[in-house]
Amino acid sequence: NVHLLCNGVLAGLVSVTASSNNIELWAAAVIGMFGSFVYVQTKKIVWRFEIDDPLDISEVHGFCGIWSVLAVGIFDVDKGFFYTGNPQQLGIQFIGAVSYTIWAGLLSFMFFFSLKKNGRLRVGLIYEVIGLDFI
Repeated sequence: NVHLLCNGVLAGLVSVTASSNNIELWAAAVIGMFGSFVYVQTKKIVWRFEIDDPLDISEVHGFCGIWSVLAVGIFDVDKGFFYTGNPQQLGIQFIGAVSYTIWAGLLSFMFFFSLKKNGRLRVGLIYEVIGLDFI
């Protein structure tokens, strides 16, 4: 499927983005391949929990973005765990990934909860049936 192939490539690109300025070529390939694996596995999880994400945005940008941030702590030439054996940078990256996950989750909850409480989260049933092109 072309959609899956393109998103797999995009997942690899997103995964290497955070560390792209200070990694070696082989590390970029490893990070990108593992990013595609992260995409495929998280797509199964999203599908299992019946979360509506038809463009796979959360898998590609959310989960692969988290992997991208963690990969800095592993593969960075100057401070990465693979080169120095010191887990300090990986710990910093982990705290950053958790922090931005909590931040995004909190803001999303506040936004969508307020929309739901005000009756603005969904369109009317008639528009779900005939489509939004007729508004």
